Amino acid sequence: MKLSVVIAAYDEAESIGLLWERLEKSLNALEDVTPEVVFVIEGTDRTQQILTEQTRHLPWVRLLCNATPSGLGAAFRRGFAAVSDDVDYVVTLDADLNHQPEEIQGLLATAIERNTDILVGSRFVAGSEVIGTPFWKRALSVGINRLMHIGYGLEVLDRTSGFRVYRASSLRQLTVHNDAFAFLPELLIAASRTGLRIAEAPIRFTYRQLGQSKMALWPTSWSYLRMLVSQCTPSTWAILALFTAGLILRIGLVFPIGKLPGEADCVLNGLCSFQVLRGEFPVFASYTRLGSIGGHLTALLSLLGAGPRFALVFGPLIESVLLMGFWYLFFREALGRRIAAVALLFVAIPSPSYNYWTSTGNGYPEVMLFCGATLWLAARAVRSVHERWPFFALGVAAGLGLWSSLQSLGCSAPAFAWLAWSQPRVWRGRVALLLVGGFLLGAAPWLTYNIGNNFPTLRSGYAADVAPGLAAKLDNTKDLLTYKIPEMIGSVDHRFWPRQTRFMRTLHPLVLGLHLAAMGLFFYLGSRARGRGFSLSGAIDARKDPRWLFALVMVTMAALNVLSVAGMTRGVTVRYIMPLYLIVPGMLACLLLWISARSRWAAGLVAAVLLTFNLTGTYLPWTVERERQVRMAANDDKLIALLEKQGVEAILGGYWQVYPINYFSQERITGLPFRPDLDHYNLEGRLDKDRPLRWAVLGPRRKESEIELLVERSGIEVKIHTRPGYRVFIAKEPMRPHDFLTRMREIFVTRQKELAPERGW
Repeated sequence: MKLSVVIAAYDEAESIGLLWERLEKSLNALEDVTPEVVFVIEGTDRTQQILTEQTRHLPWVRLLCNATPSGLGAAFRRGFAAVSDDVDYVVTLDADLNHQPEEIQGLLATAIERNTDILVGSRFVAGSEVIGTPFWKRALSVGINRLMHIGYGLEVLDRTSGFRVYRASSLRQLTVHNDAFAFLPELLIAASRTGLRIAEAPIRFTYRQLGQSKMALWPTSWSYLRMLVSQCTPSTWAILALFTAGLILRIGLVFPIGKLPGEADCVLNGLCSFQVLRGEFPVFASYTRLGSIGGHLTALLSLLGAGPRFALVFGPLIESVLLMGFWYLFFREALGRRIAAVALLFVAIPSPSYNYWTSTGNGYPEVMLFCGATLWLAARAVRSVHERWPFFALGVAAGLGLWSSLQSLGCSAPAFAWLAWSQPRVWRGRVALLLVGGFLLGAAPWLTYNIGNNFPTLRSGYAADVAPGLAAKLDNTKDLLTYKIPEMIGSVDHRFWPRQTRFMRTLHPLVLGLHLAAMGLFFYLGSRARGRGFSLSGAIDARKDPRWLFALVMVTMAALNVLSVAGMTRGVTVRYIMPLYLIVPGMLACLLLWISARSRWAAGLVAAVLLTFNLTGTYLPWTVERERQVRMAANDDKLIALLEKQGVEAILGGYWQVYPINYFSQERITGLPFRPDLDHYNLEGRLDKDRPLRWAVLGPRRKESEIELLVERSGIEVKIHTRPGYRVFIAKEPMRPHDFLTRMREIFVTRQKELAPERGW
């Protein structure tokens, strides 16, 4: 057998002599192998002189010299062109002693044994060792490797390694034009598309001790970027276009910024950010239920100079964009590239209800982000053979999800159950430690607080309380099936969507029916549909079938809703099951592909109906409802300006109306709800009980409202100011907080008792 070693050396005088000594010894140790070595030498230092002196007596060593550097890719092409026609295998390695020449024998034997066309000496498979690599180089390498996996589906973990064994006949089939460092991954992309067999083997990588690296950050990054763009196929451009559409939609959901849905809950992250900016570390943003991750992100944006409203909405925008990536990766790992590409239609343009609840800082963007990451990493870990990082990352994502909300258990519990059942490595010591260690790291704040305080999240959180009795559980089931699920996918609550047209309402049965058909097709046909339009790539064996994960998510989310006290809450509560929507686009993609196998026109029509419905039901910037929200936000700013001008220091009213004033006034005005239990941050306790304050009561603009009646009964002399959307009753005389609040709340409670029979309470 004949072996050729090709090495590109650019100004490597410091290391080239030692490299040759070790390489010659390694090649002489090979049995039944005739070696040849091709050095492609570029630069003006003593590299050529040193090699000439050391190899002049060896006819099987050739030196190709050029003073002007042409780039790594161009150098390798010159070297490959000089390889003898009768060579069986070609080995490449770096000239800076990053790679160990002594490992050539083992890599060559592995390539022959595994019958591969290209064997990559990998830094990222089990058994490899990496020593001394600078952080930026490792980050660049990891980033490029991930991008190539996402964009081109290369299963090779180390796509930028230059230590490789090529079958010479296979190497001659490949044509690559890149001249720079991106030549290496581009060669693998070309090989993958040609159908060549590519494998990996562990190596020991030692960062150079002699000489200087020729890899500059920005030129190398630009080279990789150009390579990634040049290798894009039409399907890749389509995926990028869908991601762009999703990004534009999410920006349109946020800007221009209007009054936020459920704004009083949204500003909890804003109030939490004030604590962070004061140097505190709050674990929760709302009682012990909602984690403070969003509050920390809002604080960071405030530090960067963002205004109150911008800081409140930009964090969720970042999270929703990240979720798109995790969402797509989940479907690609679980269902395959083709289904994932089609599912991206409904990832980019999801249901109106999903858009509504994940576009604001109400805590759900964080929950959805970590749920999506958990599902992706679980699917990755199930398919993993050599990788260990998905297990650690899965633990971290699940831990962060638990910190954000117990609701994340609807995805993390099924993910762990499926992984433990389908992947035997989970039970092994090191993998189990990575998984548990990652979880403890991600959930550390949540665990520390709860362990130190006797687990208040589980004791007092209504999401953790069990619904009492069978009747309550049956009623929860009815609400889940007749309201929450239809609302999640079809947005059927006309009270909640005032701009729904008659056309949209006529589409509701069709939209719901298509989703039901997609679920039935996904679970019933499954692998039977192979050859009929689609297949589930994750179903390597019965245990790794992704339908198990989808079913577990559905059952777990339903159980959390049916069995908990939270499920007994009526009203606009579709958000309680929102993580369930993460599996919906995958099912719809399977339906479209199944229909497409019979009629592409029919598949296009179904996709158009679903996407049109989703877009029509979304409050985009040019809609009447969105313009109204922008006006309402401006009205709130004017209200705060009026209160400050009148010297008002505290205001009382309904929770949804007054609590946002705390954040948007930057705590200059204290807004308290009539019900003390809704004062999430105990703002009342911060008031000086003995110092009289200028008080106001906030009510709706219409006359003879309930708020106006309460003010009249109180006997407090007030001056009434009318502003768009509001009537403000400002007390003429300052009053101590205890006196004012006691009087007003007693009247409020009395009035509620009077209304109870009339309203059926």
